[in-house]
Amino acid sequence: MTKLTDRKPLTTPEGGLPRVNPDSTEARLLARILEVVPGGIVQVAADGGILRANRQAQDFLGLAWDRLSARFITDFEGETFHEDGRPCAVEDYPVARCLTTGQAQPPLTLGVRQPEGDLRWAIFTALPFPESGQGAQGAVVTFVDITDRKRAEVRARAHAQLLDTVRMVHSRDDAGAVVAIFHAPLASLLELTGSRFGFVARPLDDGSAELALHARIDGGASKGKTLEPVPVDALSQRVLSSGEPAMAEDPGVLGGPWGRVARQRAAVLPLAVGERLVGVVGLADARNPYDH
Repeated sequence: MTKLTDRKPLTTPEGGLPRVNPDSTEARLLARILEVVPGGIVQVAADGGILRANRQAQDFLGLAWDRLSARFITDFEGETFHEDGRPCAVEDYPVARCLTTGQAQPPLTLGVRQPEGDLRWAIFTALPFPESGQGAQGAVVTFVDITDRKRAEVRARAHAQLLDTVRMVHSRDDAGAVVAIFHAPLASLLELTGSRFGFVARPLDDGSAELALHARIDGGASKGKTLEPVPVDALSQRVLSSGEPAMAEDPGVLGGPWGRVARQRAAVLPLAVGERLVGVVGLADARNPYDH
């Protein structure tokens, strides 16, 4: 989509109504609706530029109007995701399909990464809508924020996976199998805590450990490395030695199959079968402190 640099703004500096008959009953009514509607509303030009956005939309996207008004829908590439964690291509956005086909688009659930890193979820729809005074066919995007619902689903899924994991751990006596069992819920733990990466490790007789590192990638999905012997970091070694959980809020490093990884904060928890310590589970670089 071509960016039209000479396109004149059709909105107020706050992203409100065009400066056309601002005192008219129609303009006042529309402005009021935009303020109180419990969802995001964004008007998009035929070239993909943002013409108007209500306060709910600005808050959801994490962008004040002065920044949002300078954006085009193509600028959200790499910041939007399907529910399974796959990046959503711009051409698959409901608004892009609407601009291309001129047809209303059905609801689609997408995640949007805010500039500060928080992932928000909403159900998006798009309708064709003419640009005022431009003779071009743009679109209006509406969406409902379902972030709290999605997070509740993640918590429930992670809780169920952890319960299943605990049951499996109690039925096994092989340390390697116990550590491997924790790979499945680790991705959910990353998403639940907002951690950038996590790991599972088990001690070896020579003082090193077998460690598997899972890195968080955009959209909340994760990817992992297989177990291999490496020296563990000091925080993990402390937990392996003491059997007690440990947290760190100061910068440090974690050892792993991808080399030593810098981290800002971390939490390491012991894994035990009965009285025997068989490994640790670690999480690193959450948005909020782990004690929170």
